[in-house]
Amino acid sequence: MPRRGEYRGDFPPPAQAASPGTAPRIGVRQAVALEPGRRPVTVTFDPSGYVSSQLAAELADDWVELMAAAMLSVGACRGFRKAISTFCTYLDSVEPKAAEASLAAVEPDLHAAVTEWIRLLPAAYRAGSPSPAWLASRLRQLIARRIAHPDRPVAGHLHGWVKGALGVSKGQCVEVDEFSRADKKRLIQAAWAARRVTEERIRKGWALADVGRDPRVDGWAEPANLLWALAHGVWTCEDIAERLPPFAQWPAPLRKLLPPGILPQHTVNCLLRNLIGMLYPHNLDLHAYRILLMAATGRTSEEVVALHEDDPVAPTRCLECRNAFILPSNLPQLLLFAAHLEQLRHRLAPRHFHTLWGQSQANLTEALGLRTDAEIARARQRIADEGLTLQLPISSQVEFDV
Repeated sequence: MPRRGEYRGDFPPPAQAASPGTAPRIGVRQAVALEPGRRPVTVTFDPSGYVSSQLAAELADDWVELMAAAMLSVGACRGFRKAISTFCTYLDSVEPKAAEASLAAVEPDLHAAVTEWIRLLPAAYRAGSPSPAWLASRLRQLIARRIAHPDRPVAGHLHGWVKGALGVSKGQCVEVDEFSRADKKRLIQAAWAARRVTEERIRKGWALADVGRDPRVDGWAEPANLLWALAHGVWTCEDIAERLPPFAQWPAPLRKLLPPGILPQHTVNCLLRNLIGMLYPHNLDLHAYRILLMAATGRTSEEVVALHEDDPVAPTRCLECRNAFILPSNLPQLLLFAAHLEQLRHRLAPRHFHTLWGQSQANLTEALGLRTDAEIARARQRIADEGLTLQLPISSQVEFDV
């Protein structure tokens, strides 16, 4: 699984060579992106709606290929589409020869057009908005991808812009410093739900891989066999892509792994991405875990990247806070703590118990109530299997030893 920033170009095999002046086919382009929960969705773009339709088609081709290679979120996918649309709309309004515009042509000068477009972008947004930089950055990514392609020439001075400064300030986001407890609870519950979906998807993927066989023996059109090959490292994605049958011969179980309406040239890449996603988390899946870590530690999103396993707060004492947040790994200790509090409740006078442990018990009850029966059962089984006992900080032992 590639790390952030390590995606390869994954350019499709070169088709019949075309001369630099050959106009690309002008038709609707379709890109595949991921909605929350990794459900594929198709996003379309029609270059024919622009005077600079040839340029729009060139940029759209790189957009479609980038989405097939990286499988980004639907928001990111639409962000790239908006960058193409915004620039081509601008070019149509200011360039008399917009119909002749092409990244492979010297005239009209697209470097000059990009420079002026970037200069004017901030005027369309509020002061300090990050949107101008986002749009310029996405356009630059598409042009950089085209420059990297061996058969797609890019004329003029755009190479310098791609390698140099973006030309517009990044701006800043308007951050919300505080959430209400209700907002935070909904956000955390959504993150928990997303985590469960991810883990269930991966559990099913590995279960399917377990019943698969070597595709050399049992066939290359069976999802279980392809998952088996990837899970055991016997065959690479490239190996599988070379040995898959033609799309017309794919059986229904294989076709179900693709989004509806996907273009034929993107089926293999999309299939492989989804197969990998059935075995391992995708970058988008990790956002839910980032939210959970931020809630558990009180750290910012940048700080949680550097956290280690021992960094989150000991779970029994954090229950004194009404914003207490519990990680799954804390559940065995919290169940033991709940049993201990129940003993204390019977040993102390009600008023004394409420003064010392009332808030902790209320927060603990709420925290455990958010866990599923299956999670609670697994935690209890872990307590039994590993012989776990309640672990308390030294500073708290006297308080409990009543």
